[in-house]
Amino acid sequence: MVVNERISIDLMETDEYAVFEKTMILFEDQQYTVKTPVSFFIQGYGEVDYTGYLQKINTISGDAQKKTVLYIKDYFDEVKQPYLLAHFLENGKCYGWDNTKEVQIVLISDNGRQSILYKY
Repeated sequence: MVVNERISIDLMETDEYAVFEKTMILFEDQQYTVKTPVSFFIQGYGEVDYTGYLQKINTISGDAQKKTVLYIKDYFDEVKQPYLLAHFLENGKCYGWDNTKEVQIVLISDNGRQSILYKY
């Protein structure tokens, strides 16, 4: 039996919250940028990978005191990065931006055909 499930994930509506004062860039290329507040990242990281958790969190917290923008690629190898990105996307605890269209991504959906809803 095949179950036809529709998945739809709402992303954060704005990156103007005070929590975005310190930001972790989860993914960035020419087309998309996905980011989350450092405080959300610290809370959510342990749900994905507890290996070296305290050491990583101490490093990230220390760097966040000196910088406003951190990049996931500076802390995790290429193997772990997709899992961390997926975790924050699946939970909607991130902000998405389409760099090509210069618009916010508010919803990602898989309703038989992958869709992205933009906020113009």
